[in-house]
Amino acid sequence: VLNMIAGHCGFLLFVGGFTWNLYTSYVLFYVIGTFGAIQFPIVGNQPFDSMEQISGLIVFFIINCYALFIIFQRNFNYGKPVIYVLLSVCVAAVGCVVYAGLQQGTLLPVTARVRSLFVEHTKTGNPLVDSVAEHQSTSLDTYLTYFGSVIYVAGGGVVLSLFLLKWNQISTFFWLYFALSAYFSLKMVRLVLLFAPTVAVAGGMAVGWLVDLGVGMLVCKWAVKEKDGKKEKKWFFMRWKGTIHNLWADAHQSKIFLVLKYCIILMCFYLLFTQIALFYSHCETLAPHLSEPQIVLTGRSQTGEEVKVDDYREAYFWLRDHTPEDSRVLAWWDYGYQISGIANRTTIADGNTWNHEHIALLGRCLISPERRAHRIIRHLADYVLIWSSRWVGIYGDDLAKCPHMARIASSVFFDIDHTQFYMTSPNSASPALSQSLLYTLHGYGLNQQIAKPKFFEEAYTTRNKMVRIFKVKNVSIESKRYVEEHHAYPPALDPILAKSNSFQRDREELYLNL
Repeated sequence: VLNMIAGHCGFLLFVGGFTWNLYTSYVLFYVIGTFGAIQFPIVGNQPFDSMEQISGLIVFFIINCYALFIIFQRNFNYGKPVIYVLLSVCVAAVGCVVYAGLQQGTLLPVTARVRSLFVEHTKTGNPLVDSVAEHQSTSLDTYLTYFGSVIYVAGGGVVLSLFLLKWNQISTFFWLYFALSAYFSLKMVRLVLLFAPTVAVAGGMAVGWLVDLGVGMLVCKWAVKEKDGKKEKKWFFMRWKGTIHNLWADAHQSKIFLVLKYCIILMCFYLLFTQIALFYSHCETLAPHLSEPQIVLTGRSQTGEEVKVDDYREAYFWLRDHTPEDSRVLAWWDYGYQISGIANRTTIADGNTWNHEHIALLGRCLISPERRAHRIIRHLADYVLIWSSRWVGIYGDDLAKCPHMARIASSVFFDIDHTQFYMTSPNSASPALSQSLLYTLHGYGLNQQIAKPKFFEEAYTTRNKMVRIFKVKNVSIESKRYVEEHHAYPPALDPILAKSNSFQRDREELYLNL
């Protein structure tokens, strides 16, 4: 929101749309809004030292300089070229300050999430951000799924707005918002939500114009232009313009033409409102699928009956009902919020992507051989939860995510070679992955080639074998007590943590050098 408003104000300044109403509105918005935002500790000084929010401050500085130059122009009769030169100097000075701030580290660079909007989502340099499915680019099918035929109507509405709307602050905001939201929605699928308001406005504009045009043609009457007897020299096409108008007016007096006109217009209205009804039906059908819980899957049996697969809920309820309240569950970070929210148990990592090093340690636990993994896990967790849905034909389970786990772990622990962890086929793995704890717990009891784990005991497997829960043997009570009291890693993990490296610091240095 901040960058959109700042960008719109900066665009108006660039095209010469400065007004004192614009100046007053933006200055009040920025001063009051920023003052209120920095009162929250989580925001802190980000409006002043973060590249992601610095645009508001830059535009605030430039618009004040512009207003000051306007006052000087009135008092000293400066010409517009002088104003533009002074403004260019201010913009260049701002650019130099931003560059110097990035070089010295006083101005924080954009995060990997923002960089993913300008590069491929798998090449941000942050494997944790790259692993998030919602960061992938948007396909055309996604637009058709969420917007239906309105996405085509919206395109026509934007074209119409270029001819029908006057050039003012409102229209420029709409065009700028539509262009930016369209671009960002193409780069990241989760940003389609930001594109929806402009699609609705543009689609409504097109439909409204069609209705106005149709109603106007139904009620309007064409009059024949009378010649005033004056001879005036006109261009050839101008002389034909009046003749064509009169011929069109004469046709309107014909009963056959009137009948055809009314039939065509009414047919267009019928098609238009039919499409609206279809879109409404599409929304009514899509809404239940979007609102239903993601942990409960719905399908059809061979007889056509609706079948609900609730293995995930079943596993979380088992944790809630059959484990001590102080139990700690180690699972991949995607399921952290579900474990804490539904199972009401402590999770080693939730869905927060800020703690990169901690998630890398979790990835190291899962891709390490069983014995090495147990040396770490016994100090962190009481249970291990694994998604194993490929046994029912759903291949988006933990084995499919293992390459991401290895990449994230290797970004902090340099002794891990992430290229060695991959699936060679839907049911076979690379040598390194086949020796990992994840592969062992995933296939024990279901794949006869996998031996029984020595340091983990199977506690529960859901009805469709989509989730498996194992109890950790020989849990360190001393480490558990230390974590409860100090809220930090136990000293027993110091040798492992000594091998880790701060991903964020290294990445920021690399980014600044680039």
